[in-house]
Amino acid sequence: MVQGSEAGDHRLQTYAASRNEKDDQAFLDSLSVPLGDRLAREQLEEPEPDYAASHAGFKQGKVFNADIPGMMLERNTVLLQKPFTVKKILEVIQQMNVSVRS
Repeated sequence: MVQGSEAGDHRLQTYAASRNEKDDQAFLDSLSVPLGDRLAREQLEEPEPDYAASHAGFKQGKVFNADIPGMMLERNTVLLQKPFTVKKILEVIQQMNVSVRS
């Protein structure tokens, strides 16, 4: 199975050869995954991340629901700033849970 940007490249080449509308739509659909990943990452790089938007971006990027909270914590730049405390980590987790459930 072709994954990531390779899938988009493959679908674009398929459309270029066939000029079939279904192949064009498959190419456009393949763009939603990297765009969702980018949205999620950019939101987590903000000083005050929008966790709901980040969660939606990861879903658009076809990340499994069970993996999203861990990815949000791992990529959260607020937590990468030092010094951070256990209290700060717990505050971020609480904000993530409230935003995602809203």
